[in-house]
Amino acid sequence: MQKFSELIKKSTEDGAGKKKKPAVQKGRFKIAKSDDDKMLAFGWANVSITANGELIEDYQEDIIEPEELESAAYKFAELYREGGEMHERGGVAYLIESVVFTEEKMAAMGIPEGTLPVGWWIGFQVTDADVWEKVKDYLTKAGTVIFLASIAMWLLLNFGIHGYTNEMSESFGAAIGHFIVPVLKPIGLGYWQIAVALIAGISAKEVVVSSCAVLFGIANVNSAAGMGALHQALGAAGFGMVNAYCLMIFCLLYIPCFATLATIRKESGSIKFMFLAAGFQLVMAWLASFVVFQIF
Repeated sequence: MQKFSELIKKSTEDGAGKKKKPAVQKGRFKIAKSDDDKMLAFGWANVSITANGELIEDYQEDIIEPEELESAAYKFAELYREGGEMHERGGVAYLIESVVFTEEKMAAMGIPEGTLPVGWWIGFQVTDADVWEKVKDYLTKAGTVIFLASIAMWLLLNFGIHGYTNEMSESFGAAIGHFIVPVLKPIGLGYWQIAVALIAGISAKEVVVSSCAVLFGIANVNSAAGMGALHQALGAAGFGMVNAYCLMIFCLLYIPCFATLATIRKESGSIKFMFLAAGFQLVMAWLASFVVFQIF
């Protein structure tokens, strides 16, 4: 069975003669509405353009054009209406609502411009009571943990000893990065920029690379010139191929993102177990990276 992501042709390049794209905004979308009695959940499955006219770029730096999203949504509704739990157990929910809001449709419906985003709105009827309880627990418990952790991360990376700062290098996060450099040095990651990027990656591991680019002063890492500049900056700092392998290994194994930590806390019912799990993965990541860096 194909996944929804496989139905979408992801576009990251501007074609010749196309209208210039507006500013890109990164974002994520969660359940926007739910009905406890009927076990219904509604929300934006994906948004291409915000109500403000900004293109949405996800944490993989992919952009889904409205035409591609519309086509994929129709295919999904046609072939895959059944929802599952954790990509494994099927038959626990069914698609009951699916609307792709495009500029043309909203104009025909009389919806004023700038009211809704261009995106795919869906609704699911959950048929399994245990799964619905998990959905509610996530919204009330895990969601709260993620929200509070995200605020803490934002404060760390945007405030320093002199208050609010636009320079991440002057933030409390950068100070913490400098402090943990000696711990990361034996595994080839002894750079404060890398340390700060790894801290930021706890919110979502996908942001590690983009954070590195910002901290090394690269304006547009998505372009060939930007990637070349990042390669040159890393090379000048002594960051080579083995260091890159170690970074990939460490990112793969170290502390999971906030959403995963919150889910571990919810499923285990223990904050202690959550921290033990995070600590175990952190130690394993350090050991694996250490072996690779010291051998090669």
